[in-house]
Amino acid sequence: MGKLESVERVQVSLDIYPTKTFNAKIKKVKPQVVTSASGSGAITVELKISKVERFIDGASGDAEFIIEEKQGALVAPKKAILKKDNKDF
Repeated sequence: MGKLESVERVQVSLDIYPTKTFNAKIKKVKPQVVTSASGSGAITVELKISKVERFIDGASGDAEFIIEEKQGALVAPKKAILKKDNKDF
C-alpha cells in the first residue's frame, strides 16, 4: 500500500514506557480506510514489536515509519539551500 511497502523499519514509543522506544516490523496492512469519530481517515497497520516487557493490549503510543536512512548524511532545512545557475549551495 503505497510507501508502506518500502518501510525499512518502524520505531514505536508506547505511553506506558515513556523513556523507551521499540523496533518493529510491519506484519499486516489492512486494505481499507477506517473513518474516525472526527471524520479523519486511517489505515490499520499491525506491527510486530521486538522485546516488549509486559505489553498491555490496547496501550496507546506512536509509530514512526522509516522509509530510508542515510548514515553520515548532512541534514539542513530547505530554507538553507540556495539555488544559482541550476546548482545547489
